[in-house]
Amino acid sequence: MKMPTDCWHGCQDSPGADNPVTERSGYKAPAIDYCPVCRTEDISDFIAINKLPVNICVLFSSAAEARMAACGEVLLAYCHRCSFVFNRRFEPGRLVFAPGYNASLAHTPTFRDHIEKLVRRLINDYQLQKKTLLEIGCGDGYFLRQLCHLGGNRGIGIDPTLSQDGIDSDNNEEIRYISDYFSSQYKHLSADFICSISVFETIPNPREFLFELREMIGKRENIVVYFEVPNADYMFKNESTWSIYYEQFGHFSHESLASLFRRCGYEVLQSGPCYEGGQYAFIEAQSCLLDTTPGADAWHELPTTLKHFAEAHTLNIEHWQTRLMALRSSGKKVMAWGSGGKGNTFLNLPSSAELIHYVVDINPQRQGKFIPGSAQKIVSPAFVAEYSPDVIIVTNSIYECEIRDQVNSLGVQCEFML
Repeated sequence: MKMPTDCWHGCQDSPGADNPVTERSGYKAPAIDYCPVCRTEDISDFIAINKLPVNICVLFSSAAEARMAACGEVLLAYCHRCSFVFNRRFEPGRLVFAPGYNASLAHTPTFRDHIEKLVRRLINDYQLQKKTLLEIGCGDGYFLRQLCHLGGNRGIGIDPTLSQDGIDSDNNEEIRYISDYFSSQYKHLSADFICSISVFETIPNPREFLFELREMIGKRENIVVYFEVPNADYMFKNESTWSIYYEQFGHFSHESLASLFRRCGYEVLQSGPCYEGGQYAFIEAQSCLLDTTPGADAWHELPTTLKHFAEAHTLNIEHWQTRLMALRSSGKKVMAWGSGGKGNTFLNLPSSAELIHYVVDINPQRQGKFIPGSAQKIVSPAFVAEYSPDVIIVTNSIYECEIRDQVNSLGVQCEFML
């Protein structure tokens, strides 16, 4: 199955988008039968999930609309040659990256602290002062604005979820926003630094993407690329059931991320886990003028963590089904906190809709909307005091401390579950 090479952040043509419930009529996406990185057919499936919402950050105005959200199948496979993990049932045309899609984490102090430290380090390490910076998939522009503000830089942000094109000027800092997918038509743009956070995992043709990016950089020296993605090592080793989303085509460890960059002609400057115990992986690299194409890959056994992940996934779902049934039997009022990726998957895998009616999110642009699939209403933290729950389920444990602080500040006494 050949993926398009001229669409770098999703795909605008959508064979399944006009029918959001195609899977209910027995529809099954054709399986990708080779590794998209090294092209071998030596791959092994290790977990299948029949139904997850296609978009985790496309929210709905009513519960009825949310229940009709498009869903898709996840079939994760491991490449025995290059160790890449990917969803063989992934259909990029079903994803919707458009205005209204909101995945911003900029409202959480934990994430803002991470970004501030990262920005200061990148500016210091790569002398990013008075330079032109390009962010692929800039979202609301928070990361790019910090880079420009603290370094006195100029910015270009491209993302199809932006409401419109525009220029944001503040003193000597100027950011040009382009509401579009980052395709080959933008290869003429010149930048001294290129970055992307939580985008690369959604791209169904990661190898072609990196080759195109290298062509864009051309023979210019010292152009650093910074990418950050969810850390597959963290997910599989910690048996993080709720970390699987349909939107993620590829699942990278920092080692597999570095291997892919080298395969595509980049010199890896630095890579590793990052963000709150390693939930994310990052890479810093630059285009290499020498041929770095690797030789034949050795064969790798399916890692133990992947062999047991499907069983752990099933046991975790059963565990939470039992907990939710017990809470329902006891008559306790239950809320969830966190409507992002992990929260979305958690609320859609167990039979939670009858027990959990509300999920809290500090992002005001998500409040008042409904979770795709399970259809819980997203509410503000202030609603917690009004609802007075007996139990709050924290869907992402790295935010536990700040959630507890907010609940305590509201004068609400309740039990927390992780």
